[in-house]
Amino acid sequence: MSEYITILDGAMGTMLQNAGLELGARPEIFGMEHPEILERIQRSYVEAGSDVIYANTFGANAHKLEGTGHTVQELVPANIAAAKRAAAGRALVALDVGPIGELMEPLGTLSFDDAYDIYAEMVEAGEAAGADLVIFETMTDLYEVKAAVLAAREHSSLPIWVTMSFEANGRTFTGTTVPAMAATLDGLGVSAMGINCSLGPQEIFPMIQEMRAWTDLPLIVKPNAGLPDPSTGEYDMKADTFARQMRPFLENGVFILGGCCGTTPDFIGALSGLRREWIGKGLAQGRESCIRPEELRPTTGTKEDTGGEFIGEEVFSESGAVSGLEASAVKKVPEKEMAFVSETAQREKAAMAATQREGSAFVPELSAAGTAGHPLRIKGR
Repeated sequence: MSEYITILDGAMGTMLQNAGLELGARPEIFGMEHPEILERIQRSYVEAGSDVIYANTFGANAHKLEGTGHTVQELVPANIAAAKRAAAGRALVALDVGPIGELMEPLGTLSFDDAYDIYAEMVEAGEAAGADLVIFETMTDLYEVKAAVLAAREHSSLPIWVTMSFEANGRTFTGTTVPAMAATLDGLGVSAMGINCSLGPQEIFPMIQEMRAWTDLPLIVKPNAGLPDPSTGEYDMKADTFARQMRPFLENGVFILGGCCGTTPDFIGALSGLRREWIGKGLAQGRESCIRPEELRPTTGTKEDTGGEFIGEEVFSESGAVSGLEASAVKKVPEKEMAFVSETAQREKAAMAATQREGSAFVPELSAAGTAGHPLRIKGR
């Protein structure tokens, strides 16, 4: 069956730096103070073929803004307004939300409650400003992602997309695996999930293949322009090479594509060319107008749609944490895979206990069920 191919945008940070953003300065403040620069960049992505552009709100959270003299309620609306002017009805605008910038307990000092509140504030401001969806991106801690998704579900009606960043070893910085991410987010009822940043298309491809085995939700891929030169840190991949390396994703049913670090409007233009080729071959549908908001939500495949029993319930207690992962996976994972889920969960529980005893700074799979003793849903929310 043919489907729509949704094209996202490319890098923002490097584009802003090329336009005058000083190293170490906050992009969100720069965007508010120089909306004409921001609009020019985002308009270039729309003209290159982006169906969804990310607002310049990645780090506009209360933690990162502390001491700047600016607030979430000031920066989020200003940057979303700039994006909407650039989109001009030709693309949808996403509230772009990155990590808070503080490690979650027990690795750091950020509590689940505080993370939830920080994300809730951003999401409320984003929806009020007219965002069409919320995208949590470049996430590495699945426990933090849980706080983010729950805050978005309970404080807005926006579709929720999530992308995490994986290392070459197939785990995120805090140890999350692809199966743990997919099973958990599928259970939390997000609209789409995937991978962004850290790696290039070729390195991400096998991880996306693994993710597909664990979920039927729409998948997102937003890779870097290959791997940077170790001596200069620069990306030297060309746009046509990037598009060629993105082709296998389309061949495997991944129809939400964009670029991250090192990508420019030229890269998005190359992806748009790939989409035209797919439409020409009858392998995808073409759009006569802007992407429709209803396309942002899946029609099948979420736990909410299929009767998943733990959405919004307090099931992630100390004694029941591991069963939570299995509950989130059971409606999606073939029976033959369930032994693997159970075995993996038991290993991860043991590893977490050993890590806590030894005081190590690395939790092999903190994401599998969250920190022991913390529920998925905070009482009173």
